[in-house]
Amino acid sequence: MISLDSDLVGPHGYSADISRSWICGSQNPNDEQKRLYQLAHEQVQRNTELFRAGKSYRDMGTDAWQLPESFQQNQLPGISHGIGLCNEYPILMNPQWFESSGHDGEGQAGMIFCVESYVDSAGGREGVKLERQILVTNSGYEILSDMGFDEELVG
Repeated sequence: MISLDSDLVGPHGYSADISRSWICGSQNPNDEQKRLYQLAHEQVQRNTELFRAGKSYRDMGTDAWQLPESFQQNQLPGISHGIGLCNEYPILMNPQWFESSGHDGEGQAGMIFCVESYVDSAGGREGVKLERQILVTNSGYEILSDMGFDEELVG
């Protein structure tokens, strides 16, 4: 399995950031690879649903879908980060990191965020990184990333 986190700067200084994980070559994914991918996919899907104009960063972090306890050791501190002319600001923190590293604010229509997940088993050999860009709108969000997820791994 290979994972790629892109972090690109494009025309006029606008940033883009997506992550994907794939199985190399023609081999079939094993059960552990599928399980890791499905957890990362579920976390990105569920946390994407949190975004709407007027919702606070603290509330989005508090409402975020958490990985099962056995996967939290290496969970990312943030559920998402801003992107555009500035990379990584604001960072929306998971509740266990909010007090020490978070800052509050409010989602506004026109803001772009990257919703991300990293999942590995403690002591495991592989991990899965998934991330998508979204645009906050007055009615919710719009997915900007046009690269889909691996349907064979999603299940």
